[in-house]
Amino acid sequence: MITSDELERMMVEIGTGIPWGDPRSRIPQTDEHRRKWNRIAEQMRDIERRGRTVEIPGEIPDLNDYVPGTV
Repeated sequence: MITSDELERMMVEIGTGIPWGDPRSRIPQTDEHRRKWNRIAEQMRDIERRGRTVEIPGEIPDLNDYVPGTV
């Protein structure tokens, strides 16, 4: 399973132009991570093609214990 920290790190690396498999990357080189990387990269390119800016959140909340309707 890919963690929220890994997702955030992927966005940072993709946004700074680090390609998949680059030795500077701190993302595990698994098939699951590669598929997610490619999906995020495509989504970020699509956002930019539409003239928007991709902003990476400073913190992604842990929603594992979230109960809908409680907040």
